[in-house]
Amino acid sequence: MLDRFDNLCNDLTSGLPAEIEARKKQYEYYRDKLLTFKPLT
Repeated sequence: MLDRFDNLCNDLTSGLPAEIEARKKQYEYYRDKLLTFKPLT
């Protein structure tokens, strides 16, 4: 398990794209939370 973690941290071809994808999903989640408003009724 530590070898896999080490590979993800040090290998830019696998770790970096996974990190970018995770940050995109995180951005979309918080963007939707911040820009979703309840109706004023």
